Amino acid sequence: MKGILFKPDMVRAIIEGRKTVTRRVESGLTVLRPSYGWDCKGLAANGEFWFFNKSITCNHIAKPRYQVGEVVYIKEAHRYIQNDGDPYDFGIQYKSDSQVKWWRDNGNLMDYPIDEKWRSPLFLKELFARYFLKIVGVRAERVQEISEEDARAEGVIPYIEDAGDGHLWSPGGAKAYRLEFKDLWDSINKDYPFESNPYVFRYGFNRI
Repeated sequence: MKGILFKPDMVRAIIEGRKTVTRRVESGLTVLRPSYGWDCKGLAANGEFWFFNKSITCNHIAKPRYQVGEVVYIKEAHRYIQNDGDPYDFGIQYKSDSQVKWWRDNGNLMDYPIDEKWRSPLFLKELFARYFLKIVGVRAERVQEISEEDARAEGVIPYIEDAGDGHLWSPGGAKAYRLEFKDLWDSINKDYPFESNPYVFRYGFNRI
């Protein structure tokens, strides 16, 4: 089963039901920079998307990593903790909520590093996953096409201030969620900032 990485605050957003969408720059999209004149033309065969280059009149096929109907597990930041009562008992603590799940290695073959250092979500094994998602929609678009409604579905929470007169306001105004998503995107995608408007695959999902 494939895994999908999320930051701890986004894992919490999924658990709370605030996040039902994620956008990703996949390997097939990294060559499709807007400056090259690529246009997304739609879904092709076998879950692939094809793109048309206006300047040199050629096609490019890009396939999303996750397909509609596929179930994936959430990869979380975590660490391994030793159980003082038994050298072959160990726990996994998850960074998003500090929950610990205890395991017993009945074969006495534990090879996990019990160093209590937080490990990247990349290294979480499917066996230790807590949450699973079913992909319910995939489409290709540019990241700046995100709407305010869809930015909210990304699980972000806009910055809110007290105006001092009993009212709350956000510096982002009517685009508060979109601006918060821009900050989230730029914190994760250093090579493909929001302003560069890269192509992305937009995945809609349900937690199962």
